Amino acid sequence: GIVINENGVYVEGQNIDLRTSDGDEYVHISEAGVSASSISAPNVMPKYTHAANLLVSPYYTSETISYNNCYRSLQDAFDQLSGKVIDKAVSILLDHSSVDYGSNAKLQGAIFLKGLTIGVNGSNTPTLAGAIRVVHCVGDIQISNIAINTNSYWGIDIENHSGYVLIDQCKISG
Repeated sequence: GIVINENGVYVEGQNIDLRTSDGDEYVHISEAGVSASSISAPNVMPKYTHAANLLVSPYYTSETISYNNCYRSLQDAFDQLSGKVIDKAVSILLDHSSVDYGSNAKLQGAIFLKGLTIGVNGSNTPTLAGAIRVVHCVGDIQISNIAINTNSYWGIDIENHSGYVLIDQCKISG
């Protein structure tokens, strides 16, 4: 049940136990998961476990925001996603009647296994006062039907991104 070659070590079995010679440190792997006496993994990204649709409106009250998918600004929604692995398709929907979602919203270090869509919740075009920045992310991103009014030299900034980016029906001015 153990194969060791130039590609690594392959171990097959229902339960696998790895222990140090003194028995103080261990790792147990089974169908239920992994347990260990201690795990040190500083580069492991947490998994995003919240809703697939994040709703953004500056008009939300504190009572509305208590739900895990309502946010007052685009930056608040980005903060929920930044630095996480997301294994479902996620949509950030800006309320169609809103005017200001904060300035220079930055999404950083997220991995989208099934993509991210930033769009409108309704039929009118929302206006974002500021800009959208996506930095060091992985996965497909679609930004559509948003007006961006900015005083910076960019309205949408994509840096060090791996995956396709589709910007559709957006108006950038300022």
